[in-house]
Amino acid sequence: MTDNPTKTQEIESLRAFQQSCPIGSYLREMLAAIVPDMESAIRGDLGFIDFRGHIASINEDRLKLQEIRKEIAAERETQRTQRTDGTRFKSALQTMREDADFISRRLAAYRD
Repeated sequence: MTDNPTKTQEIESLRAFQQSCPIGSYLREMLAAIVPDMESAIRGDLGFIDFRGHIASINEDRLKLQEIRKEIAAERETQRTQRTDGTRFKSALQTMREDADFISRRLAAYRD
């Protein structure tokens, strides 16, 4: 880029830089979110970007993530409880089978 680039050259350089970042990288994704605002600031000669909307969006995303984490933790606890209940049920069922076998053998012994 020259020492005194045009707005178009600056915007092209910005886009090229964003596209040069590795796919899936944080920087590429962050820039993708703000490049349109940066382009608008360059075109408008303001050089100012209002990040409040982006910050609000990030805060909303954080709150959503917290809720998702809580839901996942609750689901894990439910699954753990179900596994524990299932183990208890199997144990009780096994005990009943053993008791039934014992009673059957005792009854068979009385018949003989």
